[in-house]
Amino acid sequence: KAYDSSLYAELGLETAKLPSLHAGMDIVGHLTGEAARVLGLTEGIPVIAGGGDGACADIGAGNVNTGDTYCSLGTTAWLSRCVEEPYLDAQKRVFHIMSLDGVHCSLFGTMQSAGGALKWVMSILGTEDLDEFNRLAAQVAPGSDGLIFLPYLDGERSPVFDAQARGTFFGLSLSHTRPHFMRATFEGVAYALNSILRVSEEQGKSEQIRII
Repeated sequence: KAYDSSLYAELGLETAKLPSLHAGMDIVGHLTGEAARVLGLTEGIPVIAGGGDGACADIGAGNVNTGDTYCSLGTTAWLSRCVEEPYLDAQKRVFHIMSLDGVHCSLFGTMQSAGGALKWVMSILGTEDLDEFNRLAAQVAPGSDGLIFLPYLDGERSPVFDAQARGTFFGLSLSHTRPHFMRATFEGVAYALNSILRVSEEQGKSEQIRII
């Protein structure tokens, strides 16, 4: 809830020139008459500090009480857990941001390629039909007959921050077919998210996980 003055001093920047810090839900001003005329709005409308995409996604997912957990599935994916105090992980596997209420913190673990990995594999295998992809992947038994996918196509962030990490399919044999690669992709993403979940649950068991 404060600027790291030592960091700004090292960079030669003056903290006096930085704006005041507020909770994301704080009203920090009101729309001026001039701005209202330009925007075609009413003068005096309250203006709030707001938040970044992760903090706003927290509210959209209903992550407002201690222990609430959700998973955002997109090109990237993350797990976020609402905690009362910042969790400064000595192993640097996860990170946190302030919640919009300015009271709680959100414990984040982010994987870099989730839907992005799926989209890449669909392109490589020459299919644009997600329903077909799902159907073919479902034909393969859990475990993909030993074919394992590490989804580090664009580096990784949690639980190991490594921009140089790269993706891998291994355990290949002559028996593996296109559907095996499809299922292995789903499983690789799921296992990566599970590795983040295990770190998050060091703070307590998640009874429910919402997905957005």
